[in-house]
Amino acid sequence: MSTLLQHVNLTEFVDVARQLGLDPYRQLRQAGISPTALVDPEMRVPAKSVMQLLEDSAQLAGLEDLGLRVAETRQLTTQGPLWTVMREGATLRNALDAMARYLHLLNEGIDLRIETVGDAAVVRLELLVSIEGSMRQSTEFVICLWF
Repeated sequence: MSTLLQHVNLTEFVDVARQLGLDPYRQLRQAGISPTALVDPEMRVPAKSVMQLLEDSAQLAGLEDLGLRVAETRQLTTQGPLWTVMREGATLRNALDAMARYLHLLNEGIDLRIETVGDAAVVRLELLVSIEGSMRQSTEFVICLWF
């Protein structure tokens, strides 16, 4: 069974790809992602396809930081209902706990845990999906989103 992403919101990818002179729709098709994913936030797409899209596009553009470029244009509000739940948290810890609790509904490819160690909170984020070859763009994309 394929690990899926919901509310993938690839519009940021389209903008960045265009800035780099890439044809974003061609890149989407090559990764096996329907352009419908750009307009239907409920559409679920395979996590591996999104990861491959980032890696292949970075290679084609000759960039090492494509994942970072796409992630830095995202807003928390693109997380849909999850953003609403997070915003209602009385503290940062409450917001992060909500994200850890519900993130799997949007992205089955990431495991997020918040652990308390003494007076500190440790955020553990793990990609549950892998592709052959480099995963740099996906890894940096996820890290940048968290930052």
